[in-house]
Formats: sequence, C-alpha cells, structure tokens
Amino acid sequence: MINIKGFDLINYRSKWQRVITHSILWLGLSMFFLIYELTVENKTNILVEFRNNSFHMFVDIIFTYLIIFFIDNFLFRKKYISFIFLTLGSLILEFFIYRELLHIMIKVFYPERILEDFLESISTIFTIYSMLFPIVLFSILHIFRRSIISQARLSEIVNENLTNELALLKNQLNQHSLFNTLNNIDSQVYTDPDKASRSINNLSGLLRYSLYETACTSVPMVKEIEYITSYLELFTPDSDLSKNIKFTIDGDYSSILIAPMLFVPFIENCLKHGDYTGSKTIDIGFTFDGDILYFQTTNFIMHSSGKTSTGIGIENVKRRLELIYKGKYKLQIRDHNERFEVNLKLDSLIRE
Repeated sequence: MINIKGFDLINYRSKWQRVITHSILWLGLSMFFLIYELTVENKTNILVEFRNNSFHMFVDIIFTYLIIFFIDNFLFRKKYISFIFLTLGSLILEFFIYRELLHIMIKVFYPERILEDFLESISTIFTIYSMLFPIVLFSILHIFRRSIISQARLSEIVNENLTNELALLKNQLNQHSLFNTLNNIDSQVYTDPDKASRSINNLSGLLRYSLYETACTSVPMVKEIEYITSYLELFTPDSDLSKNIKFTIDGDYSSILIAPMLFVPFIENCLKHGDYTGSKTIDIGFTFDGDILYFQTTNFIMHSSGKTSTGIGIENVKRRLELIYKGKYKLQIRDHNERFEVNLKLDSLIRE
C-alpha cells in the first residue's frame, strides 16, 4: 500500500473526506476575499460583504468543478481542442452570469443606486479576475494532486513489480507445469523432433518474456498476445485439451500498450480447473473497440476440483488493476455452479 506522510489528506479515502476537504478550501477562500475587502478596500459591513460574496461564490463553485471535469475528461485524455473550446465557452458564459448577477443584486439590495453608475465602477478586468482566481487556484491544486497520486502509484507499481516478480514466475510457470513440459519435450525429441524444437523455443520465449519484458510498466499488446499463444501451445500438449480450447481475437490491437501478465492468471485458472471432456470447451477471447479492451474466459468446472480457485495469481491481478487502471476497469468473476466466467473491461488504453 502507498505509505507517504500526509498522503491520506489528498487521496480521499471516502466521499465525506472529499466533501469536508473541499468545504474547508472554499471556506478559506471566502474568508480570504472577505478579509481583503475589509482591510485593503476599507469596507465596513461584514454581513453585507459576506452576503454579496456568497452569491458569486456559488457561481464560482459550479464553474470551477465544471472546468475540473473538462480537465479530467478532455485535457488528461489529450483531447486538447475539445478542452479549449469547452473551457472558453464556459468562461464566457460565467462572465455574463457574473454581470447579470450584479444587475439582480443591485436591483434587490440597492434600489436607490443608479445601475449604470454602479456597474461602471466595476471594471471588466476586475470581473474576469474575480471569476478566474478560484478556477485557476482549484485547477492547479487538482492537477498537482493528480500528479502526486500518479507518482505515488507509479512508485508502488515499481515496488510491487520487484517484490512480485518471483511470485509471478512461480505462479505462471510453476514447477509442476514446468517439469511436465520438460518431460513432454523429452518424449517429443524421439517421436516428433520438430515439435520438440518448437516447444523448446516457446519455453525459451516464455522465460525470456517473464524475466525481462515484465520489468516494464507496459508492453505492446502484440507481445502479450504472442506470449498467451505460446503459453497455450506449450502447456496444452494434450490433444483433447487443445481442440477444446477456443481462443479468439477481434479488433485492432497493433498499437495498444498494456500492463504485462494481466491475463495469464485467468487463463491458467481455466486450464487448471476447467472441464473439457466431451463437447465442453474453454473459451478465451479478446475484443478491441478503439481504446477499450474486453477480455473474457468461460469454462466448465471439473467436479473433482470443486470451485475454481481465485488464489494468489488472480489476487495479484486485482491488486495491479487497482494500481494501474484505477477508475478505468471493470472486473466481474462469476461462478454459475457448472460454469466459471471472467469478464474484464479496460477503458482509455494507451496507444504507441
């Protein structure tokens, strides 16, 4: 877990913490404006100034969070043109609302004042400054907060990768499977030398990928698919199992980057606990739709093995998904007595 002094203050462990933190910030900003008007502008009526500021502060809150929404959904996703137009449009709209609100306040609270004279005393520059100050301030704080959280998560991912590297190898290429594979290759040397050679190459590729490629935070999806294909070919030498596996890929994934070793624990789970006797099948599928990935595995459960295991391998995947794709993934694991199903959706994937 992330363990940085003061990190909990900005990471919002609950919605209430977010509400309280933001309320304190807005209250502090309101007090700053009030003190400024009482000391620098020499205004004397605290209640009147607080009342006047409250109306505009309400508008500030609405448009500040609207701009923050644009930052999260357009700026951070590199949709710069949409971000610029939406932000400029919102600021222009806020400016006119600001001015109209002044009209209403003057008519309600200062009926004896001449509207034109009062508005002339409030410059356009002052109005723009008043509405931009909270937006700029909270946007900077929001971007700074996101940066700190991203860096903290990146550090945790690196540490997790280092500490889990051996665990991943043990889980993906466990000794039992490795020894069985070596025995199968040994028998193939005499019966089918070409197949034995392919198996050795596949095993070498799997070990190389597990040792070196997984040290990166992301790998090309092409390499991950190649790894899975080699994995299936190497660890399913039984002809009945091979013909009962349906591995499908739909869509373009040529430029997609993905965190390594996310899918093999689910596939290994299918092979280890799946019932493929008779006409029963193990279904493994990838579907790519733009920057969205859908991954699914479905298998019948062997009665002798009981319920399909969701052990350390899958728990590691869940942890990595939360670290790397927080807010951008949806994982569903269903046990339908006879069938076990995994559905994973990854959104906003990075492309090369």
